Amino acid sequence: MNSSHTPHRPRAAKLKRAATEYGFPYTSMRDAGIRGEFPLIRIGKALYAEYRDLDRWVEARKSRP
Repeated sequence: MNSSHTPHRPRAAKLKRAATEYGFPYTSMRDAGIRGEFPLIRIGKALYAEYRDLDRWVEARKSRP
């Protein structure tokens, strides 16, 4: 199977865990996902996001001189 994620990092993570890993407040990331800034995966009440989408989201928000 061809996959875009590395073997050392899962494809997706619960949003709370991803927020901790990226160093952002969970509520800020949750709200951004709900606004459609990156795709969310809903399984029951839990929210997940793919790391590649989060990486793109962070890159798009970097300020450049």
